[in-house]
Amino acid sequence: MKFIAGVEIQPSGPFGVPQKGTIVVPGAPGGTTNMTSAPIHTGSMTQVGHGTLSRFRDEAKAIQKNLSIMDLTCRLHDNFLNISLDASRGGEAYDKIVEALDRFMKHLSLTTGELFSYKILFIEGENRVQYNLPRKFEIAVTMYDLDHLSNNIETAEKMSALSDPILDKALQYYEHSMFLYDRRAKITGILSGHFRYMISEIFLNMWKAATTVVGDPTVDKDYQSRYRKLGIDKDFFEKKIEVAHKVRNDYDVAHYRLDLDRLGEIEGNFSIVKEVAERVIRDYREYLFQGKPSFTKKVSSKQEPGPMVAIPLGFFGSERPSM
Repeated sequence: MKFIAGVEIQPSGPFGVPQKGTIVVPGAPGGTTNMTSAPIHTGSMTQVGHGTLSRFRDEAKAIQKNLSIMDLTCRLHDNFLNISLDASRGGEAYDKIVEALDRFMKHLSLTTGELFSYKILFIEGENRVQYNLPRKFEIAVTMYDLDHLSNNIETAEKMSALSDPILDKALQYYEHSMFLYDRRAKITGILSGHFRYMISEIFLNMWKAATTVVGDPTVDKDYQSRYRKLGIDKDFFEKKIEVAHKVRNDYDVAHYRLDLDRLGEIEGNFSIVKEVAERVIRDYREYLFQGKPSFTKKVSSKQEPGPMVAIPLGFFGSERPSM
């Protein structure tokens, strides 16, 4: 069965056509293009004029190419692809397009040194029958417990007085992992490969949050004793901490892997590493609050401590105005 499809390539600016929020101008081969910003009234920080305006491509210079991308016969005009292909059904046509364009975009990005992506606009079969493109809807649900939250606020207030480099670093990794987990659906579509791959970075940062406190077996000789200082039992260590450690080592977290099915394993085990990080960080801050000594390694008398750089804990989780 014959199918046709329409695909949009982004960003559109490199094709010399409009791109939202971007000044599009022709570039000088091997050189630079002079541009001026819009004049700003500094007292009110208000734009009071125009700088360089976009200069889009002439019609005669539009990129138009016939392409053969794997099993797809394509006609490229600007940043739009018109595709024709054979498939037994709409789902097979969709899968063929995704497989071919995923590979094509990776090579285009590498060749240009610029990230390109695509969006399938429609797939149409014979007799103009439309294939329903896969769509995934998520409805967020928040359940609240005001008494519990009120108690948590008081705990956070109390613990904020603690100053400890181990605790601060663990909190930074934890917050960054939570930031990525919360924002990845806003960064990229949940059906994209990038969404799936981000769980690897999310898991790794959560594991770093945990091992900042309990130690990493590859570098810390006291890895199997730190958790005992926090009152954590061996059962939790073996069934939770060691399980998270195994996922970190055996799946696509710290090392490259070609098996994409491993990403599903990481997704399925994220709750374990999150539980581990939250348990050990909470226990460690309670340990510190009781006046017990920090896990910070002592600096040898022969070695001067390096400079400390303060990183604000709210950096990743707060919105900052653009400069």
